[in-house]
Amino acid sequence: TRFIFDHDGTTALQKIQDETGTYICCCYSDSFLRIYGDNQAPDIATARIDEYIENILNNRNFTITLDIPKGYIRHVLKLSTNYQDTIGKEFHVKINISDVKRQIQITGKKQNIINAEEAIKKNWSATLTEQQLLHNNNATTTNNECPICCEIANYTLQACGHISCLNCLKQELSRKFDTTLSNESIKIKCVMQECNSVLSLRDIKTIIDRENMSKLARASFQAFLKTDMDIVQCMGTDCKQVRKEFSYK
Repeated sequence: TRFIFDHDGTTALQKIQDETGTYICCCYSDSFLRIYGDNQAPDIATARIDEYIENILNNRNFTITLDIPKGYIRHVLKLSTNYQDTIGKEFHVKINISDVKRQIQITGKKQNIINAEEAIKKNWSATLTEQQLLHNNNATTTNNECPICCEIANYTLQACGHISCLNCLKQELSRKFDTTLSNESIKIKCVMQECNSVLSLRDIKTIIDRENMSKLARASFQAFLKTDMDIVQCMGTDCKQVRKEFSYK
């Protein structure tokens, strides 16, 4: 419905109304249209509106997310740049790979996305036998691989016992230095999917360099300020002090 009620949609409706000799009544609150006219005019206007919506849907950008199947992550990461250079360019889509979430995002026109998705899944099927053999013959390495880069893990988290590369953990935690993050977004959790275990202070101190601890502290403090409406920051340009407001009855 938002395609109909935005500026371009309203302009298109006005044009359809003028060309079909109808009156199109728009109800913005309930998101529906009523079309008034003589004889077949309302049917013609309805068909024109359907055609307009279909054209919008076929030409706007969509984004879909594919979960990378277990056993394929190493293959996908090794060919990550090739995905955009080959499949992305061939089907005119943008491909982003999230190693942490183990997902691939495809953005583009609807039919182009469908074609790119088929090409990616075909690529996965072609390597299925090889990946299964690697998994069976190298089970020890698979069980001890980093969930981010798939190399041999060298650090075990204290709280949950999951393993990762120390370098990968450093990169992930560096994203928490952003002072615009919310109190929920800044929570430092295990990078394993479906594990919501919060990292211990020992882990945080080990992973983050001493000089970067102040960045994390600053971001955490800013996130905390967003949750407590009674604490306000000084409006001064160079003043970083805060104060707690009290209401007296």
